[in-house]
Amino acid sequence: MSIIIHSKYKSKEDAILQLVANFFNEGDLIVAGARNTIKSNFLAEEKVNIKFFQKPGIFKSIIYSFFRSTKAKRSFDYANYLIEHNILTPFPIAYIENRSGLGLLKDSYYISEQIDYDFTIRELIHDPLFPERNIILEQFAEFTFKMHEAKVNFLDHS
Repeated sequence: MSIIIHSKYKSKEDAILQLVANFFNEGDLIVAGARNTIKSNFLAEEKVNIKFFQKPGIFKSIIYSFFRSTKAKRSFDYANYLIEHNILTPFPIAYIENRSGLGLLKDSYYISEQIDYDFTIRELIHDPLFPERNIILEQFAEFTFKMHEAKVNFLDHS
């Protein structure tokens, strides 16, 4: 197991490992996807999100093990990059990678700060009568431009 923790959270390593160890038995389910699961839980008094990336197939396992960063590592690195460029995003706490004896990726976790939200972009897009829809879409366009200016090529706004 490999664990990378942001320096602000180093003192909470044991608690972070406990959250991951109890991922399937504790916490509130946010998303149960075909490939990934997201739950919220508490790290001391702070509400956090834990995203579980399921074991990839053998081909992707080889790619994520030797040629490309794992999704958990990229999530952590991208969040740090956004923060460095003054783009609001949930604070990255840690990521964990579990590997087989051969060094192949088995599964991974990404832990971040929980930020409450009022709605999702999907709700806004699919509801033409959404309150203040045009104002929010203009703000969203400004946000997207700010990311573009920071050289962020964002592919999935959901």
